[in-house]
Amino acid sequence: MADAPETPPNAGIGSRRLTNTFIAAFLLFQVAMPLRYYLGDRGYDERFSWRMFSTLRMQQCEMQISEALSAERSAFREVQVRRDIQVAWVNLLERVRMPVVEKYLARRCERQNASRVSYTRRCIDTDGSALPVQTWLMDCASHTLREGPP
Repeated sequence: MADAPETPPNAGIGSRRLTNTFIAAFLLFQVAMPLRYYLGDRGYDERFSWRMFSTLRMQQCEMQISEALSAERSAFREVQVRRDIQVAWVNLLERVRMPVVEKYLARRCERQNASRVSYTRRCIDTDGSALPVQTWLMDCASHTLREGPP
């Protein structure tokens, strides 16, 4: 009977190294994603399932959009946002999704011939205390968005 060929001692090292590299990359990704969220400036972005029990969703918040028309540079008028866009977009505005806020303010600049458009958000925390008012202002001439009062 013929003997089976002997397996060289280094036969499985290449596939084992590839497997270990994949596992290490997967674990690094699992650690880096939450760190990117916490170390970045995305405090109101709760799209990850591990953030679903956050108290941010429990806050009572209202947002208001106001615009100053070119003819009346100093007087702001309130925009009826719920009449202008659908409720899903209103919810994103209320949750301070900055790309949505920026795009909506730019849209108000273009459509309404406004000189400035402001976004204001007021919230009551879960313990009943008022949180600082958040305000962003877009200058329609330059389309620059800055944080602060109008």
